[in-house]
Amino acid sequence: MKKNYLLLCVLLSAFLMLQSVFAQTTVINELYSRGTDAELDWIEIYNPTASSIDITGYKIYDSGGFNGTKPKKDFPLGSVIPANGFLVIIVDDTAASGFGLSSSGEKVWFENASGLVIDSVDLVAITDTATSYGRLPNGSANWQILNPRTRGISNYVINIGVVINELYSRGTDAELDWIEIYNPLATSV
Repeated sequence: MKKNYLLLCVLLSAFLMLQSVFAQTTVINELYSRGTDAELDWIEIYNPTASSIDITGYKIYDSGGFNGTKPKKDFPLGSVIPANGFLVIIVDDTAASGFGLSSSGEKVWFENASGLVIDSVDLVAITDTATSYGRLPNGSANWQILNPRTRGISNYVINIGVVINELYSRGTDAELDWIEIYNPLATSV
């Protein structure tokens, strides 16, 4: 009986340790590299967990930060991402750590406050200013060009498109049958 109890304790401990090693964490979720003066290049970070996460002191960078030729961009004090939420950081600013994302593609790294790289992405070439590069669904391993871009909101909306929202089939001469179409996108269709 003692051996079974001991074995159960060891297995439970091993399971809990593995869960902490493979726990979900924040990830790079979307990148916009066709910035203008009105909308600079940005990177969206996604929190796939059921709790808010403070990423103050985390860093994001391109090859300049990776090679040490320029400072890495710090997430400032108060960079809290709500549960299942998003945080967008402008990367193409005038700070010494500022970097523009190359529209012809490049690698970007994301590290925690301890300096451990927790995510990276090879940004592909982007030619259209209306598009970005992101994960669909959010936080998944599936990267694709997103049109329209979905800064700070779920990438799922691009997969929905125009849908039938409501039907009325008990029409009369005074009120005929009808179908309501809904557009959940931020752009006209």
